Amino acid sequence: MPGRAATLWQGDIWLVEQGRAPRPLTHLGDVAAIFGWNQDGSRLLFGRGRIERPHLVGDTTDLWIADVGTQQVTQLTASGKVKAASWSPVDDRIAYCELGDVLTVVTPEGEALHRLEFAICDFTWSPDGSVISLPTYTPSMVDIDGLKATVLLVWWLEDGKLQTVSDSEDETHAWPIWSTNGQRILFLRDYYAPDEQMLSGGYIWDVLSNQVKYLEGVSPSAEEMSRSPRSDLVAYRMGFDIFVMDFEGRIEPVGRGRSLLWLPDGRTLLYRDMNGNFQTVTLDVEVVESAVGGQRPAPGLYLQPEYFFSPGG
Repeated sequence: MPGRAATLWQGDIWLVEQGRAPRPLTHLGDVAAIFGWNQDGSRLLFGRGRIERPHLVGDTTDLWIADVGTQQVTQLTASGKVKAASWSPVDDRIAYCELGDVLTVVTPEGEALHRLEFAICDFTWSPDGSVISLPTYTPSMVDIDGLKATVLLVWWLEDGKLQTVSDSEDETHAWPIWSTNGQRILFLRDYYAPDEQMLSGGYIWDVLSNQVKYLEGVSPSAEEMSRSPRSDLVAYRMGFDIFVMDFEGRIEPVGRGRSLLWLPDGRTLLYRDMNGNFQTVTLDVEVVESAVGGQRPAPGLYLQPEYFFSPGG
């Protein structure tokens, strides 16, 4: 295992470091999820306690912070409603989404900085930490059967400006991923109108120009999408077929399996093959000097990565 990583095992967080035996960071027994490292790798955000809720709602938890140096843990929330959370990639602000579709940005001490309603918990920080992208909805997108549509927006935190990719109310948008330069967002778009279903799939939104480009060959049911920490390559799978694509829409098959995870070098993709064994594939791609945020939406309680690598590996 290159560098240092955190993993969840039997209700506690364990640290895995190259050349050392795995060791527990917590001794709690009820850790429900890991939400990631802060920007300098000194603290971990995690969920403690799992509150079971109806299937369509999804389970929730409370946020805690673990100091890696002292192994002390502190509680951040007490509502029991948190569904997803993540640190800013550039400082120690924390964004978390709660039951009731509310997204809040706070300091590690719990001071509220920003708040947004009608937020789907599928949000992603921009690489510079100035913007959060996420699907949202309006009351007109909700009917007697529940939520029927969503639209992707970017939330400019400094002035609170909201910018949506479209004003359509008959499609859903999901899984926003930022380019390394923070100018474009890759997302999945699923049309409901029968005459437009053929256009469902992957899209690139240039946030500054507000131009949108269709990516041919990417299904709206793509899973486990994540960008390399140091390049604009995005890995995903369709069923058990694993692909890598760039922000221009070039797609390459690389294997079969699941549990996709980019290694810190930005070139190597780790996955489990059809027999459950770890495999790696190394891509020939130019990488930037250090890790860049915006790789994938904030972790939730479901489908967690097997490992969370600390900044710098």
